[in-house]
Amino acid sequence: MKNNDPQLVHRKVAVLGFRAVGKTSLSNSFVNGTFDETYDPTIENTHHKIIRFRKVNFATDIVDTAGMDEYSRLSRSASVGVDGYVLVYSIISRQSFERIQHINENLLSALGDDISIPRVLVGSICDLNHERQVSYRVSRF
Repeated sequence: MKNNDPQLVHRKVAVLGFRAVGKTSLSNSFVNGTFDETYDPTIENTHHKIIRFRKVNFATDIVDTAGMDEYSRLSRSASVGVDGYVLVYSIISRQSFERIQHINENLLSALGDDISIPRVLVGSICDLNHERQVSYRVSRF
């Protein structure tokens, strides 16, 4: 597929969340269809994938970010030109779920409180459902 294809729309998505919640595993699974059981902390990585949706090809950059805490700042690549965010928590870590609200608040603050920025909340590590610490009933933030 050519980059000058008129049906090729560029999009950028950033994956944010607390440490060790599965951001890289989700990104790799989506982009490559692979799963690596070892944990190797990510500094930051950008994946590229063409996604076809409703007869339109989307050249998508997926920014897989480092784990965030209350002192973390958004990197330039995770804040400039981003069309949407995936906010990831682990269902087996109540702490990671509680941090998502702070990450979301920091994100909105960094982007000028634009609540129209598309964001999706994703619970990961669902294969360990028997260790669940976050219930299915999630309040809105």
